[in-house]
Amino acid sequence: MVIPLPPLDAFRADRDQATQPSAEEGVWLQVALLAHRAAALPPHERAPHLATIRGLLPGGSGDIFDAIIGCALRMEDAARLQLGISTLDAVMHLCPANNVVVRGRALAYQARLIRHLGELAESETRYRAVEAMGLEHGAPSVMARAWAGLGTLAQLRGNLPVAREHFTRVLARPEAAPETRQAAHHGLMVCAASAGDLGLAAQHGWHAYGEAPEGDRVAALINLSESLLRAGHARAALSGFAAALRQRTIPRAELPALGGLAIAAVRALEPSEAQTVLGAASRRIEGLINQTNLPYVHASALLDLADASATVGRTKSAESYWARAREIAMRHQYHELMFRAESAADAARRDLRKRVTESPAPTYIVEAVEALVDRNEILTAVLAGV
Repeated sequence: MVIPLPPLDAFRADRDQATQPSAEEGVWLQVALLAHRAAALPPHERAPHLATIRGLLPGGSGDIFDAIIGCALRMEDAARLQLGISTLDAVMHLCPANNVVVRGRALAYQARLIRHLGELAESETRYRAVEAMGLEHGAPSVMARAWAGLGTLAQLRGNLPVAREHFTRVLARPEAAPETRQAAHHGLMVCAASAGDLGLAAQHGWHAYGEAPEGDRVAALINLSESLLRAGHARAALSGFAAALRQRTIPRAELPALGGLAIAAVRALEPSEAQTVLGAASRRIEGLINQTNLPYVHASALLDLADASATVGRTKSAESYWARAREIAMRHQYHELMFRAESAADAARRDLRKRVTESPAPTYIVEAVEALVDRNEILTAVLAGV
């Protein structure tokens, strides 16, 4: 069970996970402390604390709850998950009970951070609370946030029919926020890919990329590149991953980009170039694993390294990556990743694994992503990214 920690304890817990220092972490701790102190006071006594928070945060002149939530999301990006959970808990205590949209948003984000920690049951409890909140108050956008989160949890557990149902419900709600619709398209992309309809997967990835807010476009590009890779468009995928990595994205997005990059490289480049990229990507992935507490993306990136290593004949390395990924997946009950690890390792041992899947995506999508990095510069761009 995940119980939000007091801010200072949460700060220490995050630091114990060997994350790299962040230039903003001092401000984040101050915001969390002030928010908790304000929440402990009667509403009429909170103004000085909230005013201090406004002064600490960029754009603090707007809605104070949006400002604090935005701060918590920057903590999430930096893998300061416990501090983010603690800060969002303060928002839930500060925000008036009738402000259902903000409360639902804060609780859904808290569920997402808890999911990053690998606590799927606790995450589901919070998403169910968000859903109940939306139903009780007739707030479709709040319900959509819950469905997107529940869909992701079902997907992680390997229950794709239920995941698809939740994501489809999100897209049927015009009131859903753009980021919620993006999450639904991403989820449907994964479901379609798992069902073998990789052309449809690429289309959902394209929609997610097109609907992504500016700050989320890199993550959406990584997801789109993954769908193109699975559809057999390794060169376009390599371009997409390289373009994303040039943005120096956050670890939660960089790890899947590096894993996809490794697979795309061994499929699209000459052997010597592919070996160079694979080595650079593996070193960077190992460094990020040592610096962050993100079990799902750790396991997924290790599986990507296993796939790439097996493709170029590095059997011992592949076996090691599979074993490490399986251990993480079993510990956190990531059934999707457990199945992927066992299936891929077994097929590789029997030399039955397909190296490339052919299921073409629409040409306009392939050409648009491939054009992000010039063909003649792609190796330079890839290595600059890692």
